[in-house]
Amino acid sequence: MSVPVTLNPTFQAGEPKLLFKPPANAYVIANTPDCNLFLVSVPIEGGKSAPFTVVLNWQAGLKK
Repeated sequence: MSVPVTLNPTFQAGEPKLLFKPPANAYVIANTPDCNLFLVSVPIEGGKSAPFTVVLNWQAGLKK
């Protein structure tokens, strides 16, 4: 959704507008600052989720 706002003299929100209709069970993870690109998570049809690894503190492993 996109909502125009004005700040002067006070905060006012305009009418919400639908930007796009994502597939069912999808959600937006991130977007670019100009809102022209969106990263959307969409489940795989008929399959299990693949395992994934999250690496924390990965910068500590970089050579300096």
